[in-house]
Amino acid sequence: MTSKLISRIAMTAAGVLAAATLPVFASAAPPSIPLLPDLDFGSLFPDTPPAGEAKLCDFTFAQPGGPTRTESVEVSVASAGEGKTKYVFRTQSVTVSPYTQAAAVTWANLDTGLSGGGYDSRTEAQISAGRTEITLPVQVVGKGRITVVASVSNVAGNATSYDDCTGEYTAS
Repeated sequence: MTSKLISRIAMTAAGVLAAATLPVFASAAPPSIPLLPDLDFGSLFPDTPPAGEAKLCDFTFAQPGGPTRTESVEVSVASAGEGKTKYVFRTQSVTVSPYTQAAAVTWANLDTGLSGGGYDSRTEAQISAGRTEITLPVQVVGKGRITVVASVSNVAGNATSYDDCTGEYTAS
């Protein structure tokens, strides 16, 4: 059996994460050195929203200033009384550079013709790594079928990213 040495260095933006020199034998399987642990964000966005809320839609967007990284948003709705709706945006971020996120909805009641939201519903928050929740001001939508465009705009310095999703629900 012949052997040789292999040197592996794992680098991050902050510097060297791990370094190792390993003997490798011709008949052995190559060694595995984990560079970073597997990240599982599934538990941060459960399959169902909290009690009293219903999932409206979700989407991913490019992180401002880091277009190779994506962030995710889940939007849910909850009754806030007769003909009133609360919209909640939950952003899951892996950013290393915090940024400002503005969330808003534009809605239309398909049964009454009433519409609203837009800039008046806009709410901002500072996003950093982890989960951030933005609750918009309660919207008086009336009873009926409601169609919604939920959107976010993200700003980090001179970089901006946008995205949105749509959904429909019945308000009572």
